[in-house]
Amino acid sequence: MTEATAYDDRGMDGYRRISATGGQRQSLRDLAPIKQDQMVKLAFLQWEGNPLAQFQIEILLDFVLGEGAQITSDIAECREVLENFCEDPVNQLDRRLAQMIRGFRLYGELCTPVAVNDRDGHVRIADVDPLDIVDVITDRDNILIQRGVLVRPQSGIQSETKYYKVLAANPLRGSETYNRWVPAEPGEYDDTAKRPYDGSCFLWQTNKVSNARRGRSDLLSTFDWNNGYDNFMYDSMDIAGLLNSFVWDIELQGMTDAQIDAWMKKYRARLARAGTFAHNEKVKLTPQAPNLQALDKDAYARVLRGHILGSKGIPEYFYGQAGGATQGSAKEMGLPAIKRLTRIQKEVRYILSDLARFALDQAIIHKQLKPTYTVGEGEGAKEMPAEKCFRVILPELSMKDQSATVAALTSLVAALGQAEMKGWVRPETSARLFAFLASQLGLEVKAEDEYTPGVPAGDALAGYANMDPTQLARLTAQLGRQGAGNGANINQPKATTPVGGNTNQ
Repeated sequence: MTEATAYDDRGMDGYRRISATGGQRQSLRDLAPIKQDQMVKLAFLQWEGNPLAQFQIEILLDFVLGEGAQITSDIAECREVLENFCEDPVNQLDRRLAQMIRGFRLYGELCTPVAVNDRDGHVRIADVDPLDIVDVITDRDNILIQRGVLVRPQSGIQSETKYYKVLAANPLRGSETYNRWVPAEPGEYDDTAKRPYDGSCFLWQTNKVSNARRGRSDLLSTFDWNNGYDNFMYDSMDIAGLLNSFVWDIELQGMTDAQIDAWMKKYRARLARAGTFAHNEKVKLTPQAPNLQALDKDAYARVLRGHILGSKGIPEYFYGQAGGATQGSAKEMGLPAIKRLTRIQKEVRYILSDLARFALDQAIIHKQLKPTYTVGEGEGAKEMPAEKCFRVILPELSMKDQSATVAALTSLVAALGQAEMKGWVRPETSARLFAFLASQLGLEVKAEDEYTPGVPAGDALAGYANMDPTQLARLTAQLGRQGAGNGANINQPKATTPVGGNTNQ
């Protein structure tokens, strides 16, 4: 197949794009192929040469992946498979992840071919330049099912397009590999594209609607605005030289034109900036600075910059421009940014989860892992599929106000205590509410681990059940004095209180 036939609506043996109305024309939800390629090129050029455009991409990486990411598991065998996958000398996921996510946001797509070792199921990944993606083929009856990715030939390496199967969980019930991520079998044929697969790949896309086949760049909506802001800053830099310059207004009384020319020829060099000039009462020199009567350019720059960053949910002070922001207003302006970053981080989690799930699935298929493993201990132990025995750890996006959370906990405990006494809530509900708020301090607290119905003091104090009664009474008294403000150090014996009143010691 040639590159030209790939762009035709009926290029692949009569195949027509399913996303088009009536299966005939290009979808209105997608850019034309030539425009898609132009978008990719412009996105890279702006990221490379436009500081504001680069900031829009890099600030996302700083928040979402600033401290790095980790894929791990509590099951030793699964953890070993994941570590081998991430640390593979080709994959190098720790190093390449930022590059992958940068391209994902910059181009709107991330196409990653995979290769599976036939012996042990070890997975290696590669990369496809978005410019090489000719088309994304979808199912005839359901555009949500992506069948394959058509990749244009590389000059000097191949003469025909390659067709990669888009990886997804096997939907065929009753199959041995049901719900597992299975790569294309050798010679596997796609009835939609009317051709065999040349391999398998992951395809992640962003900034698209459900009935579109291609992703869009984060910068697409701000291409023109970024360029305008860049041109404005260059013009301002040029004008700054004029605004900082001046001219000499020279008055030569009683001189003819010839005398003026002769005077200028003689004294021109002395009129340079910081020069020294002596004259009589008939010569008058006055420096004149330009006054263009232009409006404040800082106001223009701020409005334009705010329009661009605001469209991405990025506060102005993130870009090093405090403006009129106060601590209170900055806190409120940060909320939209955190929400958007949370959504983007969720997409990153999906990407890493897909990679981890695929690596574990291949290990299971090739008998390197058991299908299920026991997770937990005692009564809480349960059997879990091996492909789900992992977790993705990503950086915390926001610094929580610890003092506000502690104050809220104090008020919540008092309110829950009164609610329980009145019979408005059960102790189990109180435990869940307390655990939820306490978890905001950064340490996950599970109510079921800390409280068991039927135990009056809850599990958190169950360890004191076997304590010596005398020691327990002493501890209780110490806690009471501490709560009343009459116990400077709970770890020391109570100091003697003189007759006549309390004395802090």
